[in-house]
Amino acid sequence: MRPVTCRNSGARAVQPLRSGHRSDGSNVRQEPRMKPMAARQGIISLKIKDAASLYNAYMPFLKHGGLFAATAQSYSLGDEVVLLVTLAEETERLSVVGKVVWISPIGAQGNRTAGIGIHFNESGDAEAARSRIENILAGTLTSERATHTM
Repeated sequence: MRPVTCRNSGARAVQPLRSGHRSDGSNVRQEPRMKPMAARQGIISLKIKDAASLYNAYMPFLKHGGLFAATAQSYSLGDEVVLLVTLAEETERLSVVGKVVWISPIGAQGNRTAGIGIHFNESGDAEAARSRIENILAGTLTSERATHTM
């Protein structure tokens, strides 16, 4: 028997080792196989109040673009997230699907804001969001100012 920690709750349980047989007839003790967990999906509403906040959140180094969303909620790399984004001075909300590619945990070094970076998927909605964001940030994308991620 060996202790096993549950990923979701952190609870510990004891799980017996499985046994098997080799082709030569001798016994083999094998570790139990853990089933891979499916990626979670979440919905995050993000209101960007001005161009400076958008600059801090935008992740132009990602192939399809992305945004950093401040959150205390726990996510894992690869989790699918639906972002509902309201850009500065716009009434229309953008809906963009993406995957978590960056995590800044609570209490991160350097006083970093806790949250996640979402890489936009390859879709028309994501391309439209990226285009609108880059139009707002025109001229500042090459700046050396620090952001939430870099």
